Amino acid sequence: MRHSLLNLAAVSLCASSLVSADFLGPRYVQPVDLSSDKSAVSAAWKNATSNLDKSLKSANSMFGGVQGLQNVTFSLGLFSLKDPSASKLQFHYTSPEITASTGTRKVDGDSIYRTASITKVFTVLAGLLNLKGTDWERSVADIFPTLGEFANKNSNDPIATIQWKEVTLSNLAAHLAGLPTNPLVGDLAVRLALTGQDPTLGGYPMVNVSSPRLVDALPALAKFIEEAGVFTPENFIPTIKALLPNFEPWTQPVYSNNGFILLTAAIANITGKPLSTLSQETILDPLQLESTFYKVPESLSQRSVIVSKDEWSAPAGIAEGSGGVSSSINDLAKFGTSVLNSTLLSKAQTRRWLKPVSHTGRFQYSMGRPWEIIRYTHASGAVTDMYTKAGDSGNYSSELVIVPEYDAGFTILGASSTATRNGVVAALADLLANTLIPAFETQARAEAEQNFAGTYTSSIQGVNSSVVLAVNNTAGAAPGLLINSFISNGTEFKHALYYSAGARLVPSVLSDKSGKVAFRIANANDASTIDKSKALFSGVGLADFLVGDAASYGGAALNQWVFQTKGGKATELSPTFLDITLKRS
Repeated sequence: MRHSLLNLAAVSLCASSLVSADFLGPRYVQPVDLSSDKSAVSAAWKNATSNLDKSLKSANSMFGGVQGLQNVTFSLGLFSLKDPSASKLQFHYTSPEITASTGTRKVDGDSIYRTASITKVFTVLAGLLNLKGTDWERSVADIFPTLGEFANKNSNDPIATIQWKEVTLSNLAAHLAGLPTNPLVGDLAVRLALTGQDPTLGGYPMVNVSSPRLVDALPALAKFIEEAGVFTPENFIPTIKALLPNFEPWTQPVYSNNGFILLTAAIANITGKPLSTLSQETILDPLQLESTFYKVPESLSQRSVIVSKDEWSAPAGIAEGSGGVSSSINDLAKFGTSVLNSTLLSKAQTRRWLKPVSHTGRFQYSMGRPWEIIRYTHASGAVTDMYTKAGDSGNYSSELVIVPEYDAGFTILGASSTATRNGVVAALADLLANTLIPAFETQARAEAEQNFAGTYTSSIQGVNSSVVLAVNNTAGAAPGLLINSFISNGTEFKHALYYSAGARLVPSVLSDKSGKVAFRIANANDASTIDKSKALFSGVGLADFLVGDAASYGGAALNQWVFQTKGGKATELSPTFLDITLKRS
């Protein structure tokens, strides 16, 4: 083993000022009360939205370092798997631009916004529901012969040629295919040509329309423009096949709308149905998302958030799978809850989906399919992963945030023609994350103290075994249920590996049907004096994930304890290796 278990125990015993280095995941059972007047989450929400309301009414339009708060129409909403009433915690603001629009003039939970790239989550989910596992590893060169033929002729130059045989549905979904970011229709030379501007005035050369990159692309692009953005693989693939790669596939993530356009086409090709039809049949209808559309009916214009009538009425076309979904705060609350509940996928599929696929150049930011995973660090050193998807297109910006370890999340939908719209929505997301994540943890800790802390004793006559559990409410304290006392057969139990000072219990497996909840011991800590930027190898030896259940007795791990609960409250506790049940008093 890389790191001595005894050394780990010694370090955790002697470290004076500690920061937890626990397993990744929940430190407490997910909170069930987010909405009552007694909830820390409800209080935090009211405080944040009250301050937001004051900012909207002030003469200063600066918010979170960004100008223009009052110019952006937006809706904020909370959701929770364990507390359905949490979705009633909403905040809505309607800017003067929307009060004078042709759509709704006052936004609420049912107002329909364009979600922009939140669409990509629907696209991947539709693929997960309708494709085989092997389909995800298929090459697009296999699915689209045009790309296969091009790859065969141009595979020897990875600098100038996308390696299409290595581009799969899986790396497209994770932005790991290395493709160019946006379609050729947004190319600067194309835009200048469409507006009749001379590129040489800006220092650009005249475009060589006979270059390998453009010789097939321009006729297809002209057809695409002529058909008002109607997407078919026939008029899209020629525009992308000869473009330059950002990186080779599987090198590192680079955001690509092109990738999702191609993924959309591949899903349709394999299933024989358009993505919008698949999503309707396997996502929108089963979840009863009645305010979510790929094309919003004109009959719903009175509750649609319309900044520009031309933009609103334009078909999603080529962007159907990358930015074509419109939805409401209420529907996205249903959607987020369904992901947490594994309503459409199996629990195992959901757990796999809510995982990173690669890292980025920032410690706080990883990528999934298509999740943008942002890491929040608590004062205790514990880490909470937020599975997010941002959107920004045209006059609309959005954020979907799912936090699995609390079975909760939030959504932001925004609309405005102002240039600072996306910055305002990002600042709103900062506000909610920095408010709600600590509040989720506080509420989970309070419920753990009520439902699990206390004294557990043996009811067998003559057996002197007991456990005392508590919660440390000191700011910055290591999270979890603190084992204050553990007596086994009259002996204070202190196995060096797990039961050193500060040993805590954190949940590992929830069993809703039986009412049982499994916990694991967490006692790893990083001494505050360790410089983690320099102790990259020695420091990792303090992490619980390296130790796991290394010590066992009679085939049972010393660090697994199982609670029996009733109505969410613990009634019994069983340290598995002792084969004994302790009653809560």
